[in-house]
Amino acid sequence: CVLFPARVPTPADLRTVIAEQRVSILWLTSSLFNVIVDKDPAALSGVGQLLIGGEALSVPHVRRLLDALPATRLINGYGPTESTTFACTYAIPRPLPESIASIPIGRPIANTRVYILDGRRNPVPVGVAGELYIGGDGLAAGYLNNPELTAEKFVPDPFSERGEGRLYRTGDRCRFLPNGTIEFLGRLDRQVKIRGFRVEPGEIQAAISEHPQVASAAVVAREDVPGDRRLVAYVVRADGTQNPVADLRAFVTSKLPEYMVPSSFVVLDSLPLNATGKVDWRSLPHPPLEGRNDAASGGVLPQDTLELVLLRIWEDALGIRSIGVRDDFFEIGGHSILAVRMFADIEKAFGRNLPLATLFQAPTVERLAAKVRESGWEAPWSSLVVIQGGARERPPFLCVPGVGGNILGFNDLARQLGADQPVYGLQARGLDGRAEPLTRIEDMAAHYIQEIRTILPDGPFLLGGASFGGSVAFEMARQLEKAGHPVALVALFDAFAPGGGTSAPRLARLGRRWKKIGVRAAYHGRNLLFGPDRGNYIRSKSRTLRRRMRSRIWQMIYNSYRGRSKPLPRALQDVREAGYLANREYVPAPYPGRVTLFRAGVRSADDSRSEDMGWGRLALGGVEVREVPGDHVNMLLRPQVGLLAEQLRECIDRAIAGVTSSPESEMSPPLAEQPPPESLATEAG
Repeated sequence: CVLFPARVPTPADLRTVIAEQRVSILWLTSSLFNVIVDKDPAALSGVGQLLIGGEALSVPHVRRLLDALPATRLINGYGPTESTTFACTYAIPRPLPESIASIPIGRPIANTRVYILDGRRNPVPVGVAGELYIGGDGLAAGYLNNPELTAEKFVPDPFSERGEGRLYRTGDRCRFLPNGTIEFLGRLDRQVKIRGFRVEPGEIQAAISEHPQVASAAVVAREDVPGDRRLVAYVVRADGTQNPVADLRAFVTSKLPEYMVPSSFVVLDSLPLNATGKVDWRSLPHPPLEGRNDAASGGVLPQDTLELVLLRIWEDALGIRSIGVRDDFFEIGGHSILAVRMFADIEKAFGRNLPLATLFQAPTVERLAAKVRESGWEAPWSSLVVIQGGARERPPFLCVPGVGGNILGFNDLARQLGADQPVYGLQARGLDGRAEPLTRIEDMAAHYIQEIRTILPDGPFLLGGASFGGSVAFEMARQLEKAGHPVALVALFDAFAPGGGTSAPRLARLGRRWKKIGVRAAYHGRNLLFGPDRGNYIRSKSRTLRRRMRSRIWQMIYNSYRGRSKPLPRALQDVREAGYLANREYVPAPYPGRVTLFRAGVRSADDSRSEDMGWGRLALGGVEVREVPGDHVNMLLRPQVGLLAEQLRECIDRAIAGVTSSPESEMSPPLAEQPPPESLATEAG
């Protein structure tokens, strides 16, 4: 900015200035640093110390610079303008550890204090993310002629000995590493919600930048169609061309959960930069409607009118153009919500009510068209669906989904269990829109058992249930055991026991809630009546209240619009309502066997459930509790599902070994001797 105020300097500019001015210390923005390293890292030779700041550093670019200039000392500088530009620094070591995923921002400089605090401004433990606050002699006095913003961003320092200090709220999400350095995790105000999940685009950028063909990347959430927010990745190739980056989508999918994989990848010559050398987010182009820039497209055109109509339905649902008829639905950004919309449109176009799980056997336009094209074919409805075939000598793991009855959520778990483990899903009756949904858990369990025993008459049975499905799986185990059939495993995925599971009586929970309200009221009352800066405090809280009210109003408007424009199909609504009714009315009887509970490690602060989530009073054989990563929603998605699948595989192997070694029961031969019925080979749901 000082040397070249009117334009972004080129490598030749820097080479000339360094030589003529004998520059020994040079400061660059991270975006400009990436450009120079990509084009000509030798342009920085002669600089003894290189300071980089502005945005998160790219690990691949740092490695290239360290290899190209072994004598240059590289320092990552962090800090907002409100704290004299640099507040923390990190001297990047040589050699850079192979395992490092991001460059830390280091430790505070002299006369500067930093804290990582939670939403209540309490310090967080090492390794836990929070907001970074800065204090010390370098802190600005505030914003000129803007007292409201000053009061919002410059807050009282609760750690000051005299109570007169102030801290600046950076809005940056960080955490302490075990060695005391600080890792930058992204901006709090750049977090977005995608299909109900909170996503940090910076985390996705870091994963994309690890690809060897990628020089730099930027990820944004776009809402080009109202109500349909999507992630778009902008990528600059290391070789400077605009050719597609090979296997980029598969590479990102292997590192991140499905909901964090961008819907579109756009390859650019370079990322647009503003006058300060940072990425100009507003100048990033719209993703092209014609022609995808990744290598996923099969490039095969529709062969007839049927494939053409299906292709248009897919393009409208996914929001991209030029899909190949051999593109995999899941690999090009498809998910269960889009599948519901897409199959509703297919029913309108062809008068065929296809089960959602058809996508497991026919995930491309070409194969789905073959299903529709089959002479006299109608979707043979079955609750039992093959998610993964596996080895015939192993008994299948049988999955019961949550209250919506949709089994697509088990896709990641099945893949992580290993290709040899068969996994079958049990989708709710009524999803086809023809049969009436069942409204009693006992009836659901009996219906699923009837379907299972068409291919597995005598067990052993490996049962699993997620959330509401846990109660159904439990009832299935109880009915099978009562009928004299061996149940080798009952796995429950963060499922609450019906009618219980609290670790404290109702009055105690109400007491804790009123205590929280009292503490909060005392805190605000003290600040309001006796605080040293009551005026700013009142203005700040009034502004917060107005902002929350506006947010609530807009959310109500959006929900109303969404409800009118894209309602859930009637069949899905009926199944969900039937599930809620069944859950309320279910009165379970004890089960003599043992259950294994996979409990989500991330829980809300007011979760008062006991560790076994209430199953201890129902499973007379005991409850084995295994805590796994993730929360109630994403524990079955990548990457969290990896550890769960590893532990579940261990439980399945142990259960199979226990059955085969028992003299009282033998492994049933039907899986090895009888092929599954034809309906399973073509069914999906």
